[in-house]
Amino acid sequence: MEWWRRWSDNKCVDLLTEWVYEGGTFIGVNQPSALEGYGHFFRMAHVLGLDEDTGSRVAHGKWTYEVKDELGLVPAGASITPKNNLYLTDGSAAVVNETDGRITISTHAFGKGKGIYLPSFQFSFENTRLLLNLIRFAGNEFMETKYITDNLNTECAYYPASKILVVINNSDQHQKTTIDTDYGQQTLGLDPYDTIIRTIGDWINNIEQKAQATANR
Repeated sequence: MEWWRRWSDNKCVDLLTEWVYEGGTFIGVNQPSALEGYGHFFRMAHVLGLDEDTGSRVAHGKWTYEVKDELGLVPAGASITPKNNLYLTDGSAAVVNETDGRITISTHAFGKGKGIYLPSFQFSFENTRLLLNLIRFAGNEFMETKYITDNLNTECAYYPASKILVVINNSDQHQKTTIDTDYGQQTLGLDPYDTIIRTIGDWINNIEQKAQATANR
């Protein structure tokens, strides 16, 4: 069976719907769950709060909306290519971003979970940070800023058991980045495509503070 035909399986749709309702997030790009012959072109339109008009709604009106990015999910420089004929199914979805009057990012609360929609996705450092923001938003973690680099050209990982912080520069230029950690802010300069592995923690901080105090004498 072709993968797209699996959307004709009502059990598949019901299981995903229940999963989102109980707290999961369905992130759709371009034509997620699209299949002709049903009430909506996107079979998960009820979760996304958005659908694509394939011609059957020409005579129907559309919900108006206000574009709001209240949480700052979209970083400067992020760009999503829009597509035509998208519409809100009932007006309850929030439009986070648009281009030339066409929706480029929307979110929809569904039970304890969320539906998130983007009409396209192309790689860039800005778009990668946008995707990270959307995933954190989906998990109700967007306001938690620890171990998130302030420079979108960089990324980090922290291993609490060993207190090791790994910071990577993904660009071909020198980058400065700051990470908020459990042990205060860590600011590093990284050469192009460089990786820095640093142990952080109370005993390391005490050593650095003593060394700095000695140097200032």
